[in-house]
Amino acid sequence: MYAGFAVGVPLSALIAPERFAMASATAFLSSQLLDVWMFDKLRHTKPWWRAPLVSTTVSSGLDSGIFATLAWYGTDMPWITLGLGDWGAKVGLAVLSLGPFRVLTKGAVDKFDRTGRGGGQAKKR
Repeated sequence: MYAGFAVGVPLSALIAPERFAMASATAFLSSQLLDVWMFDKLRHTKPWWRAPLVSTTVSSGLDSGIFATLAWYGTDMPWITLGLGDWGAKVGLAVLSLGPFRVLTKGAVDKFDRTGRGGGQAKKR
């Protein structure tokens, strides 16, 4: 996350107007910190999809809200509509990604549950 921030901010500053670069950096860092924190709090809850879907939905809302406000507030752009559309697209993609995410992580989760390694808690059998 911090590496992405360290690379993304200078690139944004080079290719985007300053207002967009600052909005992007602020939104990215804030939302990623919230996403990681929230996912960590929810990752041991059932059903399996709760943690990724809830953390993504909430953090994407924060990301879209911060970016739209900082980038377009006070301009002629329909910043609320843009922010809501951006958030809707992110949530839609998150929902569509749940199936492939489960397929790709199922083996790793099963192995983790059997061994208990990886920093988490193993299932009691």
